[in-house]
Amino acid sequence: MKGAGALATALAFALFSQAGPAAGGHGMVTSFATIDWLPEPGRTPDEILYFLDTWGEQRELAAASGPSETLAVSLRIAREKLAEVEAMVRAGNAPAARVAAGLYGALVERALAVLPDGRSPEAEPGEETKALARSLCQALLEHQYILSVDYETLPHDSRRLLAEIVALADAAYRRAAPHLSQKDREPFLFKQNEVRWSVRAGMRDD
Repeated sequence: MKGAGALATALAFALFSQAGPAAGGHGMVTSFATIDWLPEPGRTPDEILYFLDTWGEQRELAAASGPSETLAVSLRIAREKLAEVEAMVRAGNAPAARVAAGLYGALVERALAVLPDGRSPEAEPGEETKALARSLCQALLEHQYILSVDYETLPHDSRRLLAEIVALADAAYRRAAPHLSQKDREPFLFKQNEVRWSVRAGMRDD
């Protein structure tokens, strides 16, 4: 398991080293300056009643009506899972952190599922699809940016899981980005490069 985690970390850094530096976080001007940081974690996976939270979250997702609400609920809960990951990393509880990380990954997949399949990259997406893609891409970039900034504040021995989550979020972003409007693609490319710079700067110690 340790070898697999090291490999995932190495792959993440190899991926992010492809982009040149941009004016990013860590004390520089950034387009992410006004984002909402992660919420305080509620129950965490190391607590005996954690299953009540996951049960309630599944009910919320099942009750969501339509793609927009499904996306909003999925992304809200995904931020809570990231807060739980960080809390468990701080506590040095790797198994509990991986539980929250797994739930985050499932929520990202659920969010991606609101986008239509089989669209030609050259075709302009419909208005609803463009709005969904914009919200999802922005959230995925924010998740990566937040983790890259928080990374250096977390315990060295237990924080490598965050690099795997960043790689997962980046892969999801790449799947969602083709659904952006032509007008949105250049601004989001700038943001993507800014996030990559922040990842390299914040996670360089490992």
